[in-house]
Amino acid sequence: MVSQDTPCLRVFRRRTHWQLESYSAEDTFKLESVGLEMPVQKICRRVRREVGLDVPFL
Repeated sequence: MVSQDTPCLRVFRRRTHWQLESYSAEDTFKLESVGLEMPVQKICRRVRREVGLDVPFL
């Protein structure tokens, strides 16, 4: 889940029995199943643009 108001990302993984993993703006998250590693900042900037909030974080 990606917040549209704050640079925050929440990930629930089956292999960890759906325990919450939280990532903030300074973090990088990894989706092992698809081989993706990306900074949270990059995701948050795109979400903000799509909801009409083209204001950079930090």
